[in-house]
Amino acid sequence: MTSAIDEAAAIEHIVKTCLVPWDDVAFRSAFDGALLAVCRTELDLDAPETADRIEGELRRSGYGAAMVRYWRSASEATGHVAHWEVRRNGEAPDGIK
Repeated sequence: MTSAIDEAAAIEHIVKTCLVPWDDVAFRSAFDGALLAVCRTELDLDAPETADRIEGELRRSGYGAAMVRYWRSASEATGHVAHWEVRRNGEAPDGIK
């Protein structure tokens, strides 16, 4: 889980993240770098634009098929919580989650 605090509004933004594959150290490192780059911007961590930016950063860093799936429920939106499924090789094959 990743979180950041918006100091201006004192709001905690939470993103629950699943990396696929989770055991690819180089991919995790690229994700960490993308996340750090995005944290230096004005984007809220739980915003859909942030997930899009992470996807773009991963693709520019050599993972051309990387995909970030973003979702949250209405109650999570009001609580500033989001979910990311970050896939190195894009969409999962049919029937695989």
